[in-house]
Parts: sequence; C-alpha cells; structure tokens
Amino acid sequence: MQRYALPKQLDTVEASDRIIAVGMFDGLHIGHRAVLSGALIDTDLSPAVFTFSYTDRPKTGEALQTAEKRQEIFDDLGFSALFEADFSAFCDLSPAQFVDLLQTKLYAKAIVCGFNFRFGKNGAGNPAVLQQLCDERGIRLIVQPPVFVSDLPVSSTRIKEALTDGDMQTVTRLLAHPFTVEAPVFSGQQLGRMLGAPTINQLLPHGTVMPRFGVYASISIVNGRAYPSVTNVGVRPTVGSPQPLAETYILGVNEDLYDQVIRVQLIRFVRPEKKFQSVDVLKAQIKQDIDKVQSLFLPEPTKMRAIIFDFDNTLQDRQVAFYGFARDWVLRHFPDLPEDQLKDVSEKLLISSFYGLSNTQPDVFETACQVLPWEQAGKAPSFDDLADFWKTSYPAHTTLLPDATAVLTALREKGYRLSILTNGHPQIQNRKVDVSGLRALVDDVVISGEERIQKPNPEIFRRAAFRLGVAPENCVFVGDNPRNDIVGAKNAGMIPEPSLF
Repeated sequence: MQRYALPKQLDTVEASDRIIAVGMFDGLHIGHRAVLSGALIDTDLSPAVFTFSYTDRPKTGEALQTAEKRQEIFDDLGFSALFEADFSAFCDLSPAQFVDLLQTKLYAKAIVCGFNFRFGKNGAGNPAVLQQLCDERGIRLIVQPPVFVSDLPVSSTRIKEALTDGDMQTVTRLLAHPFTVEAPVFSGQQLGRMLGAPTINQLLPHGTVMPRFGVYASISIVNGRAYPSVTNVGVRPTVGSPQPLAETYILGVNEDLYDQVIRVQLIRFVRPEKKFQSVDVLKAQIKQDIDKVQSLFLPEPTKMRAIIFDFDNTLQDRQVAFYGFARDWVLRHFPDLPEDQLKDVSEKLLISSFYGLSNTQPDVFETACQVLPWEQAGKAPSFDDLADFWKTSYPAHTTLLPDATAVLTALREKGYRLSILTNGHPQIQNRKVDVSGLRALVDDVVISGEERIQKPNPEIFRRAAFRLGVAPENCVFVGDNPRNDIVGAKNAGMIPEPSLF
C-alpha cells in the first residue's frame, strides 16, 4: 500500500482511477468497516482511503488504536493507497474545493462515505451536498447506512464510553475483536513475584483511549498458545507506578518473558483499581482476583454459553460466490460473449475447481484456462493477474445462505455469545465478512490468517472460546468440514455440530 502525507506529497500522487473511502476512521469499528467495504467491491477501480492524520486534527478525543495499527488494518484490507491529510491544511476548503481535490489530485472516479460524513469548512458539507457535487462532476457516490447494534448506531464515541465503563463485551462486539495491548514486556519492580503472582509489565499505547482502571479477565498469547490471565490496568495505587501500564499474571506460565512482544486481550472487567491498606491485604485480593478469573474459564457441566460458526458453506454460499467470480472474470476478458455461452463457461470454470484459487494454486488456473477460447481474446492473463482480481471480485459476491441472519438473530435474542471462526487470508476473509453484514450480529470474528494458526488445530478453537469469555467445553461449533470443523472442534473440547443450513 502506498502511503501519502498530504499536502506535502500531493504533487507526487500516482495517477490511477480510484474509488476512495473518506472519513475520520479513528476507530475502525464495524461501522467504519462497512464504509471501507464499499470501496473494496469495485473490480475496475483502485481502492484508496482518504483520512486525517493523528497529529493535526480536530479535538475528537484519543484514538482507539495507534496510527501504525490503523495503517496495518488498511493494508490488510487490501487498499492500494492511503492519503493521510493534515487537518489544518484542508479545514478551510469549501465542500466544492474538497471534492475537486479528490477528483483532480487524487483521481477519484467514485467516493464512499458514511451516513453522517461531514466535510468542508465548518462541516458545511454532508452526504446530500456531496451527492450534488459528485453528480455535477460525474463522480459516483456510495453512502453507507449506519450499522446498528442493540438498536443504536455504532460509533467511536460509543466505544470510548464502553471503555470508560469497563464494558469490554460491548467493546469487543463493536470492534469485532477484543481490546488488545500488544507491546514489549519490560522489567518492573518484581512486586508481583514477591506477592506470589509474577506478572509481566507493558506500557499502554501512547495517545490511545485508556480503558477503565481496574482488574480484567484477559487472554495472553505466549509462544503461540492462548492462556487465561489477570490484567491490572492503571497506576497500582497501593505500590505506585509513574505512568499507566498493563500488569498481567498469566495462568500456567512461569518463564522469563522480558523484551518479548506479548498480545494481551481484555475480555471482562472484574473490579475497579483501588488502594489497599497494606501489601498483605493486596496479596489476599490478588488471590481472589485469580480465583475469580480461573472460574470464568472453567467448564460448566451441561451448560451451553456460546455458539461459534464457520463461515464458508456454513453461513455463506461459497458456490454462489465462486460462480459470481467466474462470471466476472469471463466478462472481463470476453465482454461480448452471448449469455448462454457465458453461463456455460462460468459453470465449467466452477466445475474445474476454482475453489483451489483460495489457496492460490497455479495448476487450478491452468485447468481453468483450458475451457476459455483465448484465441478470440489474445494472450491469456497471468496467474498473478487472476489472483489479484480474485481478491476483489470473489468477496464482492458473498451471499448468505437462507436463514443465516435469522438464526444468528434468534440465538442472540436467547442470550448466547456468538462468533465466526474461519480459515483463510485476512484480506479476503475480512472483506467477505464485511460484505455479508454479519459483524453486527456476532461478538467476535477470528480469522486464521490473523492468528497465524488454522483449523483443525485445537488452539484456534480455544482462542475463539476464550475471547468470548467462556470455556471451550461450553461452546457449540457449527461447521461443514468434517476434518477442519467437526474433528477440530471436538479435539478442542467443544460440542461439534454439522452445518444447520
């Protein structure tokens, strides 16, 4: 992904017809993802993001992630360019000047924004104004509607309020992943070891929103394995700390982790941080905290608390998506093919196993090329060309199976925790989940490419359960693959069920 700092690099922007997602994107929550997904389904335009830098922008409060993490997410989603603008350099532009900038300097052919997008001097522009300006300039505009969770629109402000309250279940649901501290472990005062609970110390990211100070049930990833843990976020008032930090006791781990980058995910608030009368009282409280967190992750006999779903062929109709991709690809190279031939060739491509493209297998590509009359179109495209087109076109055709939304809605109303656990590349799988619209119905989304471990390894099932705050034994896993889903879930201690659809 090419990154441009504006206006400094405005005159160096590479010419390319673009579809540009515009917004603050200070949280990259499921509402922001809905806007971004609108810029990732056009197969003819290069997807880009226009947003404002963290260093010079309106006082909107602290961000929900670091600038580096935000850029990493944009990159993982597959955007080809990121335009980060200094607010002070653009805040006095009129709405018309802003749109002219996008068109003439950034080569926008299409723009995507949220329902509440404001732009131009003093926020004079809104989606209605933007529509008029785009119509006058021949620019296509896509306005994404709000994403609702619990009958309220998702917003960065709502997430920040939940963090301030310590409501980590709401935070996880609105972000579609737990609030995470991922930082090097530094040497502390060794007080935890003296108190009988050796801990790791990590600094909280500078400039990001602080969660409520207190003790949390958490998950820590150490050497590729998830462990229940107890994390204190704050300044440790009994023994003192010069700055806020995350101090974590990892159940089942007793080794030197200094200088290692450890991922700690906050799952549930346990109690507020407070000052104790003595170190002995603090020591007793630490034991109570550990016992409480341990009990949270212990199996509860015969009680089902969460349901985790595979995605492909369980919630979405993979065959429909593959056929849509095949048809797009044929039309790209044979735009004048009669409908009956188009249907015939697309079905042959599906039968000849375009499924292998999900693993980018060149031999599948060669088989597919044999069913197309390339002598009519000239030279066939390369496998790399096809793979790039695949990343955009295939997710755009994501189609849910009948009743998938109704089933998830009904399960949520019954009080079950819900998650999606899927194998695949983060870019493709994230796009598919975003297009499906299911993020608002589940509490979490776990993708193997992000975890660097995949089904049927029991570890990824354990992580999915722990991130919901439950033991694997109290989860039902619904999937279609006998090995990856059914055997994998069973080996993790879950209750495996074949797909309901």
